[in-house]
Amino acid sequence: MPNELRIKFDHPDQILPKLIELAHELSETHDALLPETAVAVEVDVLGAARARLIVSSCAQSTAWGATLGELGLNPLIFRNCVANGVDQAGYVPPPIPATPSTRLIDVVVAIQGAPRK
Repeated sequence: MPNELRIKFDHPDQILPKLIELAHELSETHDALLPETAVAVEVDVLGAARARLIVSSCAQSTAWGATLGELGLNPLIFRNCVANGVDQAGYVPPPIPATPSTRLIDVVVAIQGAPRK
């Protein structure tokens, strides 16, 4: 009998954060299953978990599908907060989207690949 995975959501914008979280959890689970002789490749980027932490801290929200405008955030102040968070974490801030119509998940995706300084 094959395994089945179901994800329930009320709005399409809710699915991407769930998939990102699931992929992260699955990768951690499978890392433990690798033989000890396997060589792990360490990617030196900010990553999704740190990106979500920085974005949610600056937005004071985890409504990943919400826009900056819907959350009442000033795009310039939000962009500076995210850039400072990435910088303080030891990574080089990439271009950060920040307009009233920018969704929080878009910012997470934009910064998660930021390279280490």
